[in-house]
Amino acid sequence: PHDALPVFHIAQALLNIGAVSTFDEAFKRYIGKGRPAYVAKYHITPDDAAEIIHDSGGVAILAHPGISARNDSEIYDVMSRGMDGLEVSHPRHNAGQESHFKWMARQEGWLMSGGSDSHGPDRDNSTRIGNCAVDLHELSEIRTFSKNG
Repeated sequence: PHDALPVFHIAQALLNIGAVSTFDEAFKRYIGKGRPAYVAKYHITPDDAAEIIHDSGGVAILAHPGISARNDSEIYDVMSRGMDGLEVSHPRHNAGQESHFKWMARQEGWLMSGGSDSHGPDRDNSTRIGNCAVDLHELSEIRTFSKNG
């Protein structure tokens, strides 16, 4: 179909060609764990990730700690492995989490980032580009760090 959504995900491609009727069906029939086209994610350590990012001239940010970390101790552990900053602003972080992560970052001198975490169209538009903002001061800090790092 010519009016189909752009392809950001294999499930969307399967929808676009009519192989499935829903995004979820793509996982259940083809690409979910245990299905014929499933491919396991490649996992690397935070240390290796930070090294690769730094070697590429990037800034290593721990993404969405409110989702990916179980507690502050885990955040401190991952951050000690070469990370430069913490994603403070995220659509699935509540106000309390965001405030807490800002406090942690300020206490430790970590960069602060944020974003929509968009991976393409979603059901409720919560990760739509532009739904999450970063203060211009924080963006400037990241740019300065990147140039000097």
